Formats: sequence, C-alpha cells, structure tokens
Amino acid sequence: MPTSLPVLTIGSLDRFSDREYREQCAVRLVDILLDLENYRGVGRIFIP
Repeated sequence: MPTSLPVLTIGSLDRFSDREYREQCAVRLVDILLDLENYRGVGRIFIP
C-alpha cells in the first residue's frame, strides 16, 4: 500500500549493547523520520 508506514527492523540486536551501534541506529531513525514521505509504501527498512 503506497501510503503505509514502513516496518523498521534493527539489523543486529546482539550489537545493540554497543553505544556506537545504538548511535548509528538513532541517526538512521532520525533520517527516516525527517524524510518519512519518501519511505511510505516501503515494506521494511533495516537500520543501520
């Protein structure tokens, strides 16, 4: 569906305890949120 929001998936939960990895995830998430209209209709996005 072209108006649906994407499903965001963290690529590696094993690395989520690493601060640098969490920061990369956060930056990618903010990038997606700021440009959300371009991501509508995309099924799934893996971050980072």
